[in-house]
Amino acid sequence: MSGSQYYKILGLEPTSTDAEVKRRFRVLAKQYHPDLNPNHDATEIFQRLLDAYERILKKEFNDAKPLQSTHRGKSPQEQHREFHRKAWERYEQMRREQEVYSNEVFKSFISGYRMQFKRIIALFCLGLLCVLIADQIFPLKSVTDQVVNYNSTSYQSFTHGYVHEITTKYGHHFFIANYDPKGFNEHPSIRYYQTAISRSDVSVMHQGTHIEVHFTYYWARGFLYVIFSLGILIPFYKKDRIFLYLSTYVSLFIISTVILSYLLLNYRILSILTIGNWP
Repeated sequence: MSGSQYYKILGLEPTSTDAEVKRRFRVLAKQYHPDLNPNHDATEIFQRLLDAYERILKKEFNDAKPLQSTHRGKSPQEQHREFHRKAWERYEQMRREQEVYSNEVFKSFISGYRMQFKRIIALFCLGLLCVLIADQIFPLKSVTDQVVNYNSTSYQSFTHGYVHEITTKYGHHFFIANYDPKGFNEHPSIRYYQTAISRSDVSVMHQGTHIEVHFTYYWARGFLYVIFSLGILIPFYKKDRIFLYLSTYVSLFIISTVILSYLLLNYRILSILTIGNWP
């Protein structure tokens, strides 16, 4: 039997690595081990799997050189007991290897560079959460500007109604909600309001009418409260559960992306560092 056929017994390609072979055998061993599977053909199947597994790891594919040489001169009952003993020892060895591997993976998620990144992200989340709270407390800042262009096409908002995009003289862009932009033709002057620290857009005032602004971080501040709170709590979870691994990747990829976009969009990081004095 050629080497490729031994890989086929395990359901693998001949290009599979030894690590992939071990992982595959662990799965099949749990399924066909004679002490775990009551079916009468489980012993024969597991014997073929074990023989293929050992031949692949030892790279011994020659049938003329049998690996099971200890069965010579023994009765069928002794051979059966010997096979069960060897099969159980192999299964226990694989189980211990899997346990060691699982412990190493678990430790890598509660220490090392992953934990350091989660702690750094948690510190950013704590600081930005304080910024959000301060923006809710401190009075808004107002800026006088003029509308120089608007899009007459209306877009559906996520909540209700419609929005129009407008552009101001200072290069600011707004999505104003439920307001006809044609009024800016005769009266282009507006006053818009921003939060005190992060300078996030809140609303626009035109001809005495208060207009809500959509698609801003202030408009989505509820989402930010959840994301930043989650980023703070994730490093404290250290149980060997699936949530540990999922939350780690959420922190490293999703929460970190939200932090970067929040800080870089509209130069918000400069507004925060200057306590709302620039730009």
